[in-house]
Amino acid sequence: MMVVALASVRCTLLLDTSSLADSASASPTDVRENDASRDVGADTVVEESDDAGTDGRAAFPDGVTVWPENGHGYLVVIAAAPLRWTAANAAAEARGGHLVTITSEEEAAFVMSLLVAHPEAFMGSYGPWLGGHQRPDAVEPDEGWAWVTGESWAYTAWAPNEPNEGRPGEDFLNFYSSVRPHEPTWSDVADDAGEIVSYIVEFE
Repeated sequence: MMVVALASVRCTLLLDTSSLADSASASPTDVRENDASRDVGADTVVEESDDAGTDGRAAFPDGVTVWPENGHGYLVVIAAAPLRWTAANAAAEARGGHLVTITSEEEAAFVMSLLVAHPEAFMGSYGPWLGGHQRPDAVEPDEGWAWVTGESWAYTAWAPNEPNEGRPGEDFLNFYSSVRPHEPTWSDVADDAGEIVSYIVEFE
């Protein structure tokens, strides 16, 4: 497949024009993305930059922005229709990364800066999926949260009155901000929230 990347100063928005026509009928579990690599799968082709990573590893995929503080790469992905956390998590792993884990105020500010160029990553107050989830047996609403990488759950940035387990199953993390400009604050939402159209991939 041919990859076309639209470059921005901080981050690249990837467009999948093949899925736009049928996005209205897409289910929340679809992983069709505004992504030139089309549906994420075994035949996905993602261009890579020519430069090797800071420690000599293979280059990150094209369009990734590296945060110098940790050497990790970050990519904002906009879906053609609302998608579930579980679908976004699988898609991030298929790309060779994982849903972003935010472990400091500085990292939160950096990741949010990538979204400035992509207001479409928010649907109202609902922003991209993040790599946080809550264990099914945890005491609601604020115990048992963990990052997909197993990193320490020490830093949190909950929005006011969050987490709240507003309805059963709100066990997944996303950026949520009702103010403008958006702030890097979080909410607990259900896998099938139906109002989240983006996610952020972190590459290590």
